[in-house]
Amino acid sequence: MVGGYIKHILLGFILYQLYYILSENLTSYFMSTLPAVALAGATGNIGSHIARGFLTSESRSSFSDIIILTRDLNNEVAQGFKANHGATIRQVDFNDEASIEKALEGVTVVVDALGAGPGGKGLRSRELLLEAASKAGAKIYFPSEYGVDVSKVDYSVPIWRAKQVFQEKARATSMKIITVTAGIFMESAFTPGMGFDTANLKWTIIGSPNTKFTVTSKGDVGLSVASFASIAVKTPDAVPNDVRIAGHVLSFEEARQIFTKDSGDDIKYELLDLESTGKEYREKAKTVAITDSPLVSFVPFLRLALAEGMVDYSTNNNDLINSQEKSWKWKKVEDYSKEVNGRPYV
Repeated sequence: MVGGYIKHILLGFILYQLYYILSENLTSYFMSTLPAVALAGATGNIGSHIARGFLTSESRSSFSDIIILTRDLNNEVAQGFKANHGATIRQVDFNDEASIEKALEGVTVVVDALGAGPGGKGLRSRELLLEAASKAGAKIYFPSEYGVDVSKVDYSVPIWRAKQVFQEKARATSMKIITVTAGIFMESAFTPGMGFDTANLKWTIIGSPNTKFTVTSKGDVGLSVASFASIAVKTPDAVPNDVRIAGHVLSFEEARQIFTKDSGDDIKYELLDLESTGKEYREKAKTVAITDSPLVSFVPFLRLALAEGMVDYSTNNNDLINSQEKSWKWKKVEDYSKEVNGRPYV
């Protein structure tokens, strides 16, 4: 009787050990068969939000490894991603194609979030990353876009033209190229340089205050890129080559009402004629250089794009990744306004 009882205990123990060993091995097996994603620029302005999107959302389970490419192994942000979220860090010289290619060994998805840098100096690094990704055998590539859809803008602005040329070069590779455009980053949209001089209660608007435009928070951009990548590695054709997301589509007047409600301030407009201002800016576009400051080479033309309705992303791909906001809640301007007490950049 006692002997039979002991046999049952021993059998149970053996079965438990077998289950534990098999489950560990199966987990390792399935993880090893999942694709890896590499993030370039993951410690930067938008790149850090994209990294968090991959590391902290449901998309994490779609990848065996989230690899942070960095020039400095001791970078505090990169080390935080490793310590807190299990990211892998690989050191790379973004000015050396061979160094980049080596860092991309075994990678299926490459996400470029490298900045253009002062005077466009970072554009060469983007080209080298693209070339290295193609040679390393990557299958899916996200170019460093995330803002305005430059393919729809007809101004001859050097930085946008450089992006257009880059997109053409990227699509000539065998990789699937996915460009993600999100309008203007919510956190940097309502600045004095963009005409929103909230401190002096004056907004200078080109055209009509009722024109709609799109703003998307950096956090939502990060979650969106990760979600598109997660879908694309399973079913590449399910994700279009050009996708648009929209955290919040609203008019200048709707934005003014939101901020004045939270601040109690009375913001007034200074309206500039769309036709004459558009003609003036198009002439200016012919003379700016990529080495000029953003306030000269970029911001005026972004304001014109808003005024001409080119950043109204009412038609978008939100439902592909976040249908009925089942995955997360899009951040709205109302949320941002409460964070800054209705006074952005004051």
